[in-house]
Amino acid sequence: KGAEMVSAQLYNCSREPHATGCTYQQNFAWKVCNSGNCKVLKTISAATPAMCCAACNADTACAIFVVSPDKTCKTMTANQGGTALKGAVSGTPNR
Repeated sequence: KGAEMVSAQLYNCSREPHATGCTYQQNFAWKVCNSGNCKVLKTISAATPAMCCAACNADTACAIFVVSPDKTCKTMTANQGGTALKGAVSGTPNR
C-alpha cells in the first residue's frame, strides 16, 4: 500500500461572542485603596472613561476602575465600597 496524505483544518468556533467594553456608573467613585487584596494597578492622567476601560481590560488582574472628576484614572484589583461623587465615573470590564 502506498503513502497517504491527510489534510485537516481546525477553526476556533466560539459559540458565543466575547464580552467587550465596560459597564459604567456615572457620578459614583469606587474607593481607591491599597491594602489587602485591593491595590491600585495603574494611574493614568487626562483619561477618558473609554481609556480607563481599555487599560482595565488589558490587565487580567484589573477588576474595577474609577475616573475622578479631574480625569485621573485608577485601575484596581478589587473594591472596598464607594460613594456618590459628581463628575466621577466608575466601571467594571465586561469579561
